[in-house]
Amino acid sequence: MPEVLCTICSIRASRVLRRTEAGIVTVPEGAVRPGHIMVVSVAHAASFADMTPAESGAFMALVASAARAAEQASGAERYYAVRIGDQTPHVHFHLVPRMEGDPPLAPFVFGGDGWSAHIRSSAAPAGTDFERDFISRMKA
Repeated sequence: MPEVLCTICSIRASRVLRRTEAGIVTVPEGAVRPGHIMVVSVAHAASFADMTPAESGAFMALVASAARAAEQASGAERYYAVRIGDQTPHVHFHLVPRMEGDPPLAPFVFGGDGWSAHIRSSAAPAGTDFERDFISRMKA
């Protein structure tokens, strides 16, 4: 049986590219293309709200460092940083390269017309209440 570093994510040691106190950089089992990597927080947290400021700061510094190294190593035009988190309650980012000539990702994610009317429904945060609460939490 392969060594497992994280029982939540089941990351095998053989797939780890870098490990720090903040997180693990790995090639995901289902990589969508060459250069696709994943940065997983060492903190077992479902969201940033479950992480301390120090944990989330160190983790995001690792995400930025991994993206920078990936861009330089791959020759990608840019890297998309995607945090979906709907299959595992563990903070992680997929870093996916966009190579020259690739179609833009935005229409694929948002549709040809951007955010459609059904997405901009009442499920979206209320304007001023959300903004006021957000601003007060950012000051804390």
